[in-house]
Amino acid sequence: MNRVRKLILNTLVIICSLFLIYYFGGFYISKETCDLHTMRSFYVNETTYIMEFSNNNYTKTIYANPEEKTMSIVGSKRMGFWHQTASSSTGHKIDMNNKLDTFGSYSRDFGGMITVVYRNDSAIDKVEVCYDDGFCVVLDDWKQDFAGVFIKDKMWQNGIYKAYDNQGNLIAEISY
Repeated sequence: MNRVRKLILNTLVIICSLFLIYYFGGFYISKETCDLHTMRSFYVNETTYIMEFSNNNYTKTIYANPEEKTMSIVGSKRMGFWHQTASSSTGHKIDMNNKLDTFGSYSRDFGGMITVVYRNDSAIDKVEVCYDDGFCVVLDDWKQDFAGVFIKDKMWQNGIYKAYDNQGNLIAEISY
């Protein structure tokens, strides 16, 4: 009987400890809950999931608010079965004056840079990005007018963004 009592007591202590770590420590069981609490703490309204990129134990998720034309890159870090908030870039206001807008982030912990492009003109079929070091990438996988790419082991750089229609005609060109 004494062993059963110790087992129950130790189990309750472990459960209470895990609950306190979860509640006060910023650790979450699900990535979605971690992202939601991160966005709440930054007072952002982006709730529409767009896409996500993963590298090692880090995940960067793109969220947008189509009504307010804003977007955020929310980071989370997986530690065992726990998720914790990582570096994030929130509240980017999409520029509606140009045919496309770009937003990105770099994190040393994440191990690379993310470039996200929003198209204001649905005639845009692909965007070619040429960074200052000569590295070029084509974005053509659109999700709700967003396209993005993760480039591993690359620091953030400026570049020239050229938007083309489905016939290959240049529609817009911006430098960022």
